[in-house]
Amino acid sequence: MPRITLRKTARLEGVGVHTGKASAITLAPGEPGGGIVFVSGGTRITATVENVSSSDRRTDISSGGETVMTVEHILSALFGMGVDDATITVDGPEIPFLDGSALPIAKAIADAGTDEVPGEPEHIAVDEEMTMRFGDTAFRLYPLENLELSCRITYNHPFIREQGIKFTITPGTYLGEIAPARTYIFQEEAQEILSRGLGKGGSLDCVLVITTEGYMNEPRFQDEPVRHKLADMIGDLALAGARLSMGIEATRPGHRTNHALAGFLRKKRVTGVSPEKSGEWGHGL
Repeated sequence: MPRITLRKTARLEGVGVHTGKASAITLAPGEPGGGIVFVSGGTRITATVENVSSSDRRTDISSGGETVMTVEHILSALFGMGVDDATITVDGPEIPFLDGSALPIAKAIADAGTDEVPGEPEHIAVDEEMTMRFGDTAFRLYPLENLELSCRITYNHPFIREQGIKFTITPGTYLGEIAPARTYIFQEEAQEILSRGLGKGGSLDCVLVITTEGYMNEPRFQDEPVRHKLADMIGDLALAGARLSMGIEATRPGHRTNHALAGFLRKKRVTGVSPEKSGEWGHGL
């Protein structure tokens, strides 16, 4: 199985959801074997869990004094569309939020096309079932040749109490069933987010707002929140730096716990030993 990169470049412009500032990204073919690399201010930042600098309602990565904010959607799109190597040049502090989902980026990848490059992709697999808990979050991993992901969310909320989905991840499934799901918030959270200096670029055009009685704006799927949780999880797990060949069941995942699982998997990739057996756990715990 070959490594995959982009065939052509693609450019997307918009504003960052948290900073509200204008930004642009250029997606370009990557160096064979180089993985996903962001370039900001001339500094190269490899998209691996060691470079995560914030898990606060987003995923930021930093290196050499440069930070790129809110990378989860673009990483999700690249991983979901099967891209191993790419270079993303960022003009601005944050990845453009676009329509609040990974769909515009996934479509740009599809339009750019992909090419095979020398080398074989790295894979991380598990040879036995294992369960991990990080606070209220639980992950169950089990052996599988392809990547099968399921996600369940639960809330003490009048409208959304529980949602769950399960997909085998392929570019077609990702593009049609996962990428379109937008970021969501509960109406009562909005003021708290703004008071912390976040969410300055959010609006009803790009954020699904949930009230006690239903969705404030038209959903793309009736279970759009859990689909978006899965999209974010895919982006965060891309920080393991390799393809995943396993099944993963996630209950109440979030950025911090996703990063912990990505660190667990990356440690397993490097050492060949399951961290729970060596007494070491994933990054971010």
